[in-house]
Amino acid sequence: MFVRPVEAQDWVFNCRGKMLSDVLKHKVPGRNLVLVTHSECMDELESQMHVPTETTFSYGASLFINVEGASAQPQMLGYVETKDWNAIMPSGTLPAGHSLEASRF
Repeated sequence: MFVRPVEAQDWVFNCRGKMLSDVLKHKVPGRNLVLVTHSECMDELESQMHVPTETTFSYGASLFINVEGASAQPQMLGYVETKDWNAIMPSGTLPAGHSLEASRF
């Protein structure tokens, strides 16, 4: 997924009770933060933001959160399940031989 290796960080998978505060500590203003974690941490983010969905995130799901500034409240914009990526990505976006199936992640 990344051009260079990314070192694992404990806060990304040890998320109970503090996931949202840890994410906000690592978010750089004006830059996107791409966080690769598991569904339990995604559920934790939803809970801490008080916007639970009725879904259980599958492997490869993506959760989108917006943070306007350091003092702004984070907003959940939505989520995309793995099976839905092919329907929303323009044809030809991925390099040849790549797909968005969960088994290929």
